[in-house]
Amino acid sequence: ALAKEKTAFEVASATPNTQAQQEKTNVVGMDEKTFSDIAPQKVLEKEKKQGLQIDFLHSVTKMAEVLGNGTDTQRLIIIMEVQQLLDHALEETTRLLLPVLCMHVHEWKVQLQLNAGEALLDVVHQKIPENTSKMISAAAFRVVNVARVDTIYETWGEILVSVLPNVKWTRDELVRVLALVDSHATRSSEVARKLAARVLGALSACLEPDEVLEHILDRVIKMCSDPHAEVRGMVTESLAFIGAALPIESTEEKVWPKLMSLMEDEDGRVNAATIRSVSSVLEKHKEKNGDSKLFVDLLPPVFMKYCEFSRKTAPEDQRTVNDDDYLVLEVFSEVFGNYLFSMYDHIKEDQTRKNIFKAFLGMATCNGPIIRRHCAYNVPGVSKTLGARFPLEMSNIVEFLSRDPDVETRWNLAAGIHETISLLSNPASVKVLFKCITNLLKDQNPLVRKNTLEHFEHVLKQFTKFPEYRTTANLAPVFENLSLLSEGNWRTQATLAVQLQKAANVIPPITLRSYVIPLMYRMAEESTFHVRKSAMGAVVESIRYITSQEQQDEIMKLFRVEWARGTIFWMRVAFLEAGFYAASTLSRKLFKRLFASQVLSLVDDPVPNVRLRLPQKPYAP
Repeated sequence: ALAKEKTAFEVASATPNTQAQQEKTNVVGMDEKTFSDIAPQKVLEKEKKQGLQIDFLHSVTKMAEVLGNGTDTQRLIIIMEVQQLLDHALEETTRLLLPVLCMHVHEWKVQLQLNAGEALLDVVHQKIPENTSKMISAAAFRVVNVARVDTIYETWGEILVSVLPNVKWTRDELVRVLALVDSHATRSSEVARKLAARVLGALSACLEPDEVLEHILDRVIKMCSDPHAEVRGMVTESLAFIGAALPIESTEEKVWPKLMSLMEDEDGRVNAATIRSVSSVLEKHKEKNGDSKLFVDLLPPVFMKYCEFSRKTAPEDQRTVNDDDYLVLEVFSEVFGNYLFSMYDHIKEDQTRKNIFKAFLGMATCNGPIIRRHCAYNVPGVSKTLGARFPLEMSNIVEFLSRDPDVETRWNLAAGIHETISLLSNPASVKVLFKCITNLLKDQNPLVRKNTLEHFEHVLKQFTKFPEYRTTANLAPVFENLSLLSEGNWRTQATLAVQLQKAANVIPPITLRSYVIPLMYRMAEESTFHVRKSAMGAVVESIRYITSQEQQDEIMKLFRVEWARGTIFWMRVAFLEAGFYAASTLSRKLFKRLFASQVLSLVDDPVPNVRLRLPQKPYAP
């Protein structure tokens, strides 16, 4: 009896629920067995078991024939090879294979359409001819026109909006395209309406401004009142493209009022999307129309409204504020710099500037890590506008962010630290900024240290403008931290060597002798050829800017003994690299005194690698 019960239970467990199976068939367009049969990981195994011929994979022409007339399994095998074909036979693939795929893809089953869409995503993100873009866009329209599955809309919608900006439509073609868009805009499916809104935005990038005004704007404005928030959010993003495409007068008169109404939307996601869309419009028109009504009259009240919002919301615990407020604050912190830079020239009242600074201060010191990341990203832009009025206060914010517990915040700050220091440095703030750069150079994360190092030359030159930082004693903390950087990967080491090479003229001679040259020797001994070559350039520049001839001769004597006459051949090759660099930068007189005789003596070196380096092309960094 127990055996019978167990058997019955196993049978019941192995039999799928009929209703659930039917629902999957309705949604995906195939049953479980068919779905499994064409799953990519099983296709090749099935081919081998059945002994089917796959010789068509050796010819793009045959692959095109099979793609049009073959089985689903064969089609999937070809689709799986598209990425390789794009890498090695792009022209033949776009000329022979893509037309067949585009002609038939709307007739295929859902899973094949998805696989084909994923393959085409790699195509549309490359530079392709206009006629190919038009062909792919036509195929995408056909697929989404018959689609009943959300993933099809998303995948092929992405393809469609990626190729549309590259397509030029005739008037008749545009009428047909807009008819297709209108049919999706009036469907009951939310996903279809989102696609329509997205396509309208993409179309504005391939049409002339008067065509956008005639054909696109009214359709998008009509969709602003859609009952679903996600559709309105997509409409907001499309308004950003339209506002950027239209002349500034049309943007002010017709686009801006709709953006303002969407900013008051009951859904926070729509508010946040609108804030970002306005930023895109500002970025497009700022350079040519910075004194227009948009920037002088329309933008400042909106910006100050959200500055007041951030002043009230940022001090709160971001873990407990409602989701909509947090989202709006997060997006506003992202675009804060662009808003501020766009309108700051038109702010005259000092109290208004103080309120703007307080808003940024609140966001930069709040307990929301993503908000602080955005503030760190915006620090150079905010420093350019607010730095002249609040140099010390901005410097304190920068130093605070350099100790932030979030590594991405410090990484963002380090990426623009050279610009920040050049904008904020003055006698009152230089000590705070020096502490900031010291914090970043000794950061526990190597990527933060590498970002800081990318423009180390500019940082040093800014500090050495101040008398107190022209001495070895005050610069010592920076060069002590460079030892940590020299222990990183070879790319970081090469960057360090190049930056010190460029900054040698502003580093005190005693610092060059005590810190830089020994550090370059150690890196050259322990790292790769590329690092060794860069380090030799830094050594030559360091010797060049040591003003005492006696000290130069002393350093060169040791350099010749340890490197030009070293027992390891690659050290002698490295000395030759130093000699070639010196020949390209030093005066003839100085090169002759320091390098010439020892470089030429290596023509008799016992190792061929050293002798062969002499007649080759001189130093090329």
